[in-house]
Amino acid sequence: MKQAFAFNYARAAVDDGPMQDTVRNFQGLLRFDRFLGDFTLFLSTQGRNDKFQGLDFRLQVDPGAAYYFINQKEQLLWTEFGYDLTTDFRNQEAVDAARATAIADGKDPQKIKETRTLHSARLFFGYDHALSDTSKLTLGLEYLQGIASNESQTANAYRVNFDAALTAKVFKALSMATSYSLRIDSAAEQVGKKKTDQILAASLVYTFL
Repeated sequence: MKQAFAFNYARAAVDDGPMQDTVRNFQGLLRFDRFLGDFTLFLSTQGRNDKFQGLDFRLQVDPGAAYYFINQKEQLLWTEFGYDLTTDFRNQEAVDAARATAIADGKDPQKIKETRTLHSARLFFGYDHALSDTSKLTLGLEYLQGIASNESQTANAYRVNFDAALTAKVFKALSMATSYSLRIDSAAEQVGKKKTDQILAASLVYTFL
């Protein structure tokens, strides 16, 4: 069983203006795997809150199977394929802004719902490499193709998630990580958000278990 939790928070000022929140989200993951040699069957569930994506909460459930092309202590290369169920609970501020945009564009604002459920086919490629006893490279690329939705305009939406991280151990359970994340959601503009989101971060990571 795999468990993970992360909290990200950042503030910035532009042109000598006041400091403002620029990143604020938290997320958790719980995953169960049943290994069968180089194959595995898994069930993963994730939860996320993200102010700047307009999400009070996003729930994802991902059942599927995986195959390891390289399965070594120092190096892992694998692919995952399966199904993804995503339900978004949007905050009212984001819903109101999206409806105002829809009215300005001559569209029906009532099509903007507080809740969106999306069914998708999922494909993922992952790579982990222990560069040394104290450093590790992690890469992940995920593609989600919508196959059904409770909103007709997002039924065929696609999402792409890419993550790259270099982690170096500082002392025992304390590590320093440099990471880059890319998020693409083809339907984001329909709810008043940008289609592409990028984050470059440096952080301290403490491992409890």
